[in-house]
Amino acid sequence: MDVPGITDYASFLPRSWRERVALRPERTTWRWRGHRVNVLRRPDPEAAVRTLLVHGAGGHAGALWPVASLIGDVDLAAVDLPLYGDTVSRDPAAVRYADWVALLCDLVRAEDDGRPD
Repeated sequence: MDVPGITDYASFLPRSWRERVALRPERTTWRWRGHRVNVLRRPDPEAAVRTLLVHGAGGHAGALWPVASLIGDVDLAAVDLPLYGDTVSRDPAAVRYADWVALLCDLVRAEDDGRPD
């Protein structure tokens, strides 16, 4: 199945907004409990605030990125939870809601640099 990407979703925005969308975020991978977790980023070490964007069921980071990338003056990250987007899971049938919660808690702890997030 071909999943729509950032450019596809950006096309729904008004033209004046599309011109400001960061179409090529930095893509990183974080290994967590047998998952290769995809994280889209617009790092800004000088920003006073960090923002972690989390999609709902059926979504993925790329779907939310066009609007999220319009947020200014933040260090921005958008995570693909297991079973969604570009995150790869060793055992997809074993993924439960509690795994998403644990992953997010561990990700926030792993990336804590003292700034608010």
